[in-house]
Amino acid sequence: MEKKLVKEEIKAAAVPTPTRCFSRGIAVTNPKKFIFISGAGSYKGGGIKEQSLEVFRNLDALLKEAGASWDNVVHTLTFLRDMKRDFKGFDQARTEFFKEAGVKPPYPASTGVEAKMIDAPGIEPPECFLLEMEVTAVIA
Repeated sequence: MEKKLVKEEIKAAAVPTPTRCFSRGIAVTNPKKFIFISGAGSYKGGGIKEQSLEVFRNLDALLKEAGASWDNVVHTLTFLRDMKRDFKGFDQARTEFFKEAGVKPPYPASTGVEAKMIDAPGIEPPECFLLEMEVTAVIA
């Protein structure tokens, strides 16, 4: 019988409680399997909300292949091309997807940063990427 993952939200009185779909921190006891999913972006183009929803759905498919779901996700790391322009649309997409997928608190811990894609020799980053996201999940 598979054990249910027990995630404990980490809170501190001196730190404001998030008003969005993320937790300040998550603690997991006795993990059986860690899952690290590399950065995923949208190859279809579109605006930030459309790209964000595609990324969430692609990550959902990869989690399922690994035997996990968003209930197992303990951390997300999101790189936005333009934080000022795109965060609101990303956050709306995250809220919509979590509602659609039935993701309940405690939400994963979350980090979001603005990042410029750098050309590396022989590698052309897709110009259409407005975001890239990776996830860490744990199965008990």
